[in-house]
Amino acid sequence: MAILIFTMLVFGTVGILRRYIPLSSAVIAFTRGAVGALYLALRQICRRRPLIASLSRKSLGLLIVTGMLMGLNWMVLFEAYNYTTVSCATLLYYMQPVLLMLGCALVFKERLTLKNIFLAACGFFGMVLVSGILSDGLPDAGQRKGMVLAFLAAVLYAAIVMINKRMDQADPYEKTLVQLASAAVVMIPYLLLTEDLSAVSFDPKGWALLLLLGIFHTGFTYSLYFGCIGSISSHTIAVFSYVDPITTLILAAILLNESMDAAGIAGSVLIIGSALLNQVQLRRE
Repeated sequence: MAILIFTMLVFGTVGILRRYIPLSSAVIAFTRGAVGALYLALRQICRRRPLIASLSRKSLGLLIVTGMLMGLNWMVLFEAYNYTTVSCATLLYYMQPVLLMLGCALVFKERLTLKNIFLAACGFFGMVLVSGILSDGLPDAGQRKGMVLAFLAAVLYAAIVMINKRMDQADPYEKTLVQLASAAVVMIPYLLLTEDLSAVSFDPKGWALLLLLGIFHTGFTYSLYFGCIGSISSHTIAVFSYVDPITTLILAAILLNESMDAAGIAGSVLIIGSALLNQVQLRRE
């Protein structure tokens, strides 16, 4: 249990860390995937375990697709942090369980109950409150862009989970290794087409933080997470997964001086509450 809480606390610092890395979101997403995949590959080799032996051809193909979506998801979310507050981006990103519920109903024809619909409505109303539209009117162009990017990141993550639902059971380390490697690979053509790599500045502090993100926050912490969830109930995992956004909100308030008005706080409760209740229900089914 302590390891699960620790991993959620670590994941909750990613948004804060991104603010201190003076590199483009694409470079960060590529490096995170590449370094995280390298860490997991070395872990498997040192433990004399196969890299992808347990994966069927179908699973391997789906993992490559979800890995590519993961890379795009990271890039979009990291970019959202540049345009809106870490708190706002994090809360909109945690619309993902509600989006997952609606997506499964649309794609897989899963039944929606009145409780599901009510939770979805609460989540979307919470999103309206967090956006500040009701109290301050429409946010400026930059803020709107950040909100749209954070919501798009939530859509991408929900798509990843939906694809994972159709995947065969396999070793979680092997699955994550393929996904992280694919996340890095999908960034390569984007970087070559959109980034002037020769102009990328070498800031020792920024690159040190980037390596920290790849090695510690991704490779090492993912290993801890997958190593502990096998012995913990899905209900407990669902509940404690919300240590992540709460940690982000607290750190954003302390380190970045981000504050919320009463409407924003109410919206936060609605988003996290509806997402938590919905995720607990999904894991029970």
